[in-house]
Amino acid sequence: MILVCLPDDEALIRELASFGQEDLVARRCADLAEVLAGVDAGLAQSVLISGDEPGLDLTVVSTLRRQGIRIGVVPHGRPVADLRALGVEVVGEGELLAFARGSSEVVRVPDAAARGRLIAVWGPGGSVGRSALVRDLASLADDVLVVDADTHRPSLTQLYGLEETSAIVALARHIERGRDPEDLIDSILAELPGGTGNRRLLAGLNTGERWRELPRVVVDRKWEPLVRRASTVLVDLSGGMDARAERADRYAVTRSALEAADVVLHVGRGTPVGLRRFVEHIDAVGSDHAAHHRGVVVTSPHALGLDGRAKVRDLLANAPMPCDVVRGDRDRLDECELAMKAMPVAYPRSGYSKDVRALWDSLAAAAPA
Repeated sequence: MILVCLPDDEALIRELASFGQEDLVARRCADLAEVLAGVDAGLAQSVLISGDEPGLDLTVVSTLRRQGIRIGVVPHGRPVADLRALGVEVVGEGELLAFARGSSEVVRVPDAAARGRLIAVWGPGGSVGRSALVRDLASLADDVLVVDADTHRPSLTQLYGLEETSAIVALARHIERGRDPEDLIDSILAELPGGTGNRRLLAGLNTGERWRELPRVVVDRKWEPLVRRASTVLVDLSGGMDARAERADRYAVTRSALEAADVVLHVGRGTPVGLRRFVEHIDAVGSDHAAHHRGVVVTSPHALGLDGRAKVRDLLANAPMPCDVVRGDRDRLDECELAMKAMPVAYPRSGYSKDVRALWDSLAAAAPA
């Protein structure tokens, strides 16, 4: 059974009648709201909608898909590329009858485009140095895209001294309207200061309170076009996460990035309280991982007494993932934050910079693109 919402469906009804199948049309709907109501009532397994129907966006399409509905859209002036970006089946004027009678959907094979690796930087909640680590890892790469996906306290534009454009929201709105993200991404990426090569930033929210503008169904569509932009995509995420996703989920971006990631870096702070939180975090994550997971503890020079690095290594000897220890350098990190510079650039011979460089090299060896 099918629900039809077209400006002129008479020809389709006549053609179905010629086969004695006009009863396949469960309802001829006046608008999208009536289509959704019919689906909720269980009247049909397919819908055929006009592309110029107001309100036809990614959220509506995802709602229909969750209910197992096959979605056909007749362009009627709407760009076919936009409709395909929504994930619907594009039905030409001469294909209405075939769609209504339930012919198989055409399977489109995606292009085998070059793809980089996605590294999600996560960890327990609090200010443990994730954003600074993202900035400093990115400074070691010639081909990198940094994404500020922190939905609590986004800070990368400030660390880089760039304009807060909320580009991540602009991309979300573009995708929500059913438009191809490839058309917009390059125009909203900002060049990272310093260095050479392909080094860009997708700016995050200008305030964490805008997290509702990044729904999961939209965010899931971002990663694939982003990883085509660079050999490495570094994603700075909010720390922590609720165990269960709420209907309005502030951690939707975090959950989406962790599922899409090739590598997940769990960053903790090397203090007594920070280490306890870090150990609880990685124990909760466990050892059954689809992606490559790695722990990173940024120590404080005096928080753990003499030979703090050795104490951290002993504590994490039986951790469910390999863990690196990075020597903290609070004074120089604060200085770099004020100067909007990366530590490996400003102080390449510091213990922190050497450890970050070793971490970057080990990531390249452990999880190639």
